[in-house]
Amino acid sequence: MQNTDALAAQAAPLEALHVDRIFDEFRDQAASAMSPLFLRYGSAAFKGGFDPRRDEIDHPELRDVFDIYADLAGPDERPIWNEDVPFHFKKFLRNLHVIDFVADNRLRYKVFASAVADYYGRDDTGLALPVEAPSVRVLFHALSLMVAERRQKLYTQHAPPRNSRVLDCQRLFMPFYASTGSVHRLLVAQFPFRQGPDSVALHPLLMR
Repeated sequence: MQNTDALAAQAAPLEALHVDRIFDEFRDQAASAMSPLFLRYGSAAFKGGFDPRRDEIDHPELRDVFDIYADLAGPDERPIWNEDVPFHFKKFLRNLHVIDFVADNRLRYKVFASAVADYYGRDDTGLALPVEAPSVRVLFHALSLMVAERRQKLYTQHAPPRNSRVLDCQRLFMPFYASTGSVHRLLVAQFPFRQGPDSVALHPLLMR
């Protein structure tokens, strides 16, 4: 039988994460260093890597997005954001977030992907990414800031909490630049999956 202290510890609410503390602690580390935090806050099998190779990406449509970004980036790997960018990704628009800076180390969804909104039952268009909360969403906010600072793509995959509406979620974060040479905004391709026929294509670690 578990003792009272152990049960109380399990029932204790999770401490709120703050994006600045997470960013400062992990900014120089590999994305995989955040795996224990993802697990603690309810997401299993997190894996992530900056500057991923194409063959490291499991989802075929994310590999197609990767290829389009590579073409736009060109040899200098500095794709400029302009009004033509969405047309290059038109096949995948329903799975694309557009994320802007609203202040130093503060981001908001300029566009929240409609397919993701359908899966999760919420549309965060126009809303700021959470700064402080007991949620993996703060971890993704910090990772987004790292993408902008490092000027590198990021690929992540994780299994959300068991009470989530989805079984698996994969993302590809892509920095875009202003004509001044600074990172202007992020394009994030997100592919969530419910348990169902498409789950057979998931990474074995995410099958449950």
